Order: sequence, then structure tokens, then C-alpha cells
Amino acid sequence: MVGMNWWPNKYTRLSFDDVWTGLNTPIPIVGPNPISDYNSFWMRFAMFY
Repeated sequence: MVGMNWWPNKYTRLSFDDVWTGLNTPIPIVGPNPISDYNSFWMRFAMFY
């Protein structure tokens, strides 16, 4: 997991996060290949008052 926060001023924040997970045992799904890793990226904007 890697994350970064940016505070443009004392009342707002932008957060960027990236999560990567490698699985020991692939998970079978409907389709040709099982899933052996998982990757997710998200961004969050917060205001404080």
C-alpha cells in the first residue's frame, strides 16, 4: 500500500492511495483465468470546517 496526502490549505486535503495484493492461491472466477493479484487505486477529497 502506498499513499500520498496533499494539503493545499489547512481546510482541504487530497489523498491518493494505491493498494496491490498478491495472493498465495489464485481465486477461481467465471472466465478463462483465476485471479492471482488485486490492484486498486482511489482518490479522496476532504474538507474540514
